[in-house]
Amino acid sequence: MNTNIQCVILSHDLSQKFTDDLTKNLNDYVIYDSSFYGTPFAISFNLALSLGLDYGHDWVMVCNNDITLTQTDLDTLSEILSQCPAGVYSPRVIGAGHGHKHMEWNLGSDVVRKTSWLEFVCPIIHRQVASNIGGVDENFTMGYGVDCDYCYRARQLNFNVGIIQPVQIQHFEHKSQGVHLEYRKKAEREMAIEITKKYGSDWRKLLDFYP
Repeated sequence: MNTNIQCVILSHDLSQKFTDDLTKNLNDYVIYDSSFYGTPFAISFNLALSLGLDYGHDWVMVCNNDITLTQTDLDTLSEILSQCPAGVYSPRVIGAGHGHKHMEWNLGSDVVRKTSWLEFVCPIIHRQVASNIGGVDENFTMGYGVDCDYCYRARQLNFNVGIIQPVQIQHFEHKSQGVHLEYRKKAEREMAIEITKKYGSDWRKLLDFYP
C-alpha cells in the first residue's frame, strides 16, 4: 500500500533508544531531533509538522518516539483516513496517563469516534487543517494545552476530530524528560496562565475539556 501519511518522529537525546526501536518497525518516516535544534515542545511540533507537509502527502502524523507504531498500523490508518473528511485524528492510545474522560471509547461498530479533543501523542493532521490553522500555539511552550486548543480551533472551522478505533498504540510516556514531576508542574502552570488569557476562566467548559 502507498501510505498517504507522512510520519514525523519527535526525537530527543534522552530517549534515543525509543527512536531506534520505533524506526525498526517503519518503512517511511522522517525525524525531527529537538535536542540537536534545542527547541521546546511546541516549536518542535510545529517544525515537525512543517517538515511533514513538505513531502506532499495529505496527512502528517507527528509522533512521540516512545510509542509502539508499526508500518501495518500506518497502512491501516491511511486506508481508513482515505474515507474520512479533513480533520485531526488519532489512533487509540493506551498508557498510564490516558484515562481522561474525553479519551474513553466504546469498542463497537464505529471505526472513527468523534471527540471534542484528543491528546497529541501521535495526532494525524490533514494539510487543509494546517493550511487554515497553522501549527499549535507556541505560547504553550512545554506542550500542555496545545491539543485541546488546537482541536477546539479545528472544530470551530468545522473540521472533524476523532479517534480511529481499530488501531491501538502503547505510549510509554515521559521518556524525553529528565524529571517528569518538575516538568509537569511547570507545564501545568504555563497552561493555566496561557489558556486563561486566551479563553477566560471558564475555558474548560468552552473547550469541552471534560465532555
